[in-house]
Amino acid sequence: MNQLKTARPLIIMLLLSVFTIPISLFLNWQTEERITNILFNYSQPLFLLFLGSCRFHRWVKLVLLFLGYILYGYMCLYYMIGFHNHHWGN
Repeated sequence: MNQLKTARPLIIMLLLSVFTIPISLFLNWQTEERITNILFNYSQPLFLLFLGSCRFHRWVKLVLLFLGYILYGYMCLYYMIGFHNHHWGN
């Protein structure tokens, strides 16, 4: 029986989501941000990362992974560091 091989981008994405999403939820628990809004915003880059770990052509995988990591990084900065801080005048 063949063993299931997992892709490195999929493992990295799962580890990132296991640690960063609960931290983001905890940090924004007392703000006016709705929890479903935070989860929905993280679901979009995670979907791109899942697609990037599928069996597409190499350049399609690279584009999907690049966009997914960029959006995921932006969401982490947005919810964890405070790009949405109302005191910054944004």
